[in-house]
Amino acid sequence: MLSTNLQYQIVFSKRRTVGIEVSPDGTVTVRAPLRMPKKDIEQIIMSKLDWIEQKRRMFHKKAEKANRVLNTDYEEGSLMPYRGERYPIHRSFHQDFKKVIVSFDGTEFSVQYGNEDSESIRQAFLVWYKKAAKEEFLRRVEYYKDIMQESVGTIRIKEQKSCYGSCSTKRNLNFNWKCILAPPEILDYIVVHELCHLRHMNHSKEFWAEVENILPDYAKAKRWLKDNGILLEI
Repeated sequence: MLSTNLQYQIVFSKRRTVGIEVSPDGTVTVRAPLRMPKKDIEQIIMSKLDWIEQKRRMFHKKAEKANRVLNTDYEEGSLMPYRGERYPIHRSFHQDFKKVIVSFDGTEFSVQYGNEDSESIRQAFLVWYKKAAKEEFLRRVEYYKDIMQESVGTIRIKEQKSCYGSCSTKRNLNFNWKCILAPPEILDYIVVHELCHLRHMNHSKEFWAEVENILPDYAKAKRWLKDNGILLEI
């Protein structure tokens, strides 16, 4: 047994080496070869404890930064993220409104409400963001699938903790609505990434070569997500 309180999940698969992933929420996932003895896995984890703690501290600092940057009150003039920029909120009270309506004119967010509950306003923003995300993902998938001459199935918008996109063997694509908060070139990278998975259901050299063929500067977007993904919150 590990002489530590570290909690982790082991995922066995057809691979040759052990890989350790630390998610932004601090969750540790260990990917190991099939039938590898647990004691051998634990030895590897023990040798990586300092690295795991370093990653957790990094994510914690980014989370603190996100809490300082993001507003949670949705007051007049508060700034909301959208496509890599931040735009002010303009609020207007309507006594007869039973629900919150959020709209965007390119320069500011308009929030019309009859209930001053901040959670109701937040939920209205979620509805708006998810709708905007679906429209943008549909548009970008259409553009890149034609370039790559690929066909896709259903496109769904979800909310996920640490995943920006995924695809299935049925060629269905799932995307995280939070991606709409990132700059447009980041969203393009996420779309291309998942479309390339339709050809290579892995992260092999062939897969990355495919991504690079479509987006030569993809490494910049990949790095941006690693450094700033935790900030994609409202």
